[in-house]
Amino acid sequence: MGRKKMSISERLKYFCYVVNVCRSAHIKPCGYQLQKALAQLPKDLNDSDIRNNKWDRYFSYPTNKTPNAQTLLLISTKFKQCNYILDEPFWEVLSELKDEPKFYIDFLLKTPPTIRGILFDKRNPYTIKTNLNPRDFQVITKQRSLTALAVLLSLIKLHQHGFICISHITALVLEILSLLTICSISAPLDLIPKESYDLIVKFMLGNSELADNLLDTKTASEHIKRLEYLSTVIRTMCLYGSSANESVLVYWLLKADEKEIKQDFENIRKGVALTDNTHGILCVLNQTMADVKTNIRDKTHLQFMFDLFTSNRQLEV
Repeated sequence: MGRKKMSISERLKYFCYVVNVCRSAHIKPCGYQLQKALAQLPKDLNDSDIRNNKWDRYFSYPTNKTPNAQTLLLISTKFKQCNYILDEPFWEVLSELKDEPKFYIDFLLKTPPTIRGILFDKRNPYTIKTNLNPRDFQVITKQRSLTALAVLLSLIKLHQHGFICISHITALVLEILSLLTICSISAPLDLIPKESYDLIVKFMLGNSELADNLLDTKTASEHIKRLEYLSTVIRTMCLYGSSANESVLVYWLLKADEKEIKQDFENIRKGVALTDNTHGILCVLNQTMADVKTNIRDKTHLQFMFDLFTSNRQLEV
């Protein structure tokens, strides 16, 4: 019997895994660079017959090959933080369309209390609320994680199965696309933003006119341009803290007005001090500082940026 063809989500999962391996080894995730990285592993792995010597073939994103469990264990011994991506429930939710709502309910019941408390009735902790609203979706988005994205996608599927009725379905779709953008800024999804976008849209909307509209070349390229814009703003602001705090910044940038942000940076380049506004850089800095208050280093840096942008000094960005 031939080997079962892997789904696109499985292939992307293992691509993200090898990106983590390569970043741990400080090499590029392509060709023989990966083979060189694995040469650093224990010799018994290199001499073993459990893998193909052309290791990079296993991890080329378009192929259907994956390493076996023993190989993964040996790699994670050397690069301890590389395999967390394999355990993300996000991939399991996306792996194939489930016919029964039970899969999604079971997954939601296993989510962290911060999410479970939003979704389930306090008096009946096994019953999903029937009045979920845009505010609930926004609170889940603020978790800024692949698990939160899997939660929102599960809600879409439960709605499609008729298990729950979400009256604000457009708001839910928009939150999913926002959260996907947040996750795509950080490793390892940053290397597959287009593929992730296509996968999510097809998962949510299947074969439909709305899906076609979101997947057309213009819309997809706008999504990538948005990511490039956010990356540029993040680099400009030099927030070198944790990736979690970087995602906080992305979250508030998505809530801001892009034209106002660009105008603010134009003023900064001209040496013009910024004044308080509701949708620009200063608002983003204030909201981000409120969210990263437990990280003194990041908050201090953000405060420095705020003071700099509101001063009359000639600024260069």
